[in-house]
Order: sequence, then C-alpha cells, then structure tokens
Amino acid sequence: MTLKLSLPPELERRLRAAASQKGERVDQFVVQLLDENLPPTDTKRAAANLLLDWAKEVEAMTDAESAENERILRAIDSDRLSDRKLFSHLFKGKSP
Repeated sequence: MTLKLSLPPELERRLRAAASQKGERVDQFVVQLLDENLPPTDTKRAAANLLLDWAKEVEAMTDAESAENERILRAIDSDRLSDRKLFSHLFKGKSP
C-alpha cells in the first residue's frame, strides 16, 4: 500500500533525524514505527512479546534497580489486606 502524508516540518525533521540515527531509510523507519505502535492483530503473540520484553528489562537491571524493584514488591506484599502474598515466591531463600 502506498500512503501519502503531509507532515508538519518539525515532525518531518524529527522523523528524518531518527531514521538517520538508526541508519535506516525514512520509509523503512516509518513502517517499523507503525508496526511497533499499532494494536496487534495477534493478541496471544503480542502478550508473549510483552512478557519477553519484561524479562529482558529485568535481565538488564542494575543491582541498584533490582534492589529497588525487590523493595517495592515487598512493600506491596506487606501492605496487602490478604494473608496471601503475591510475590513471596520471588524471594525464597532471601531474608525480608
């Protein structure tokens, strides 16, 4: 499909700069942006990709970020009215 757009000059400048920074042609870059940002047609695949993205983010955390994440999850668990904790399985073998 061919689509012709009229972009405001500032948006066009930003688009060209972003494509150039990634070393891509503008049209390829726009297709990639659309693909990444439009609602998926396959929701199961989209959900799986989201989980994979989260796993990559967790793997990329620094020690400080990981400690802060653990602190937040412990705080969520401790503030629950229910005795059933949500995240205790993540801290097995670790003291509170």
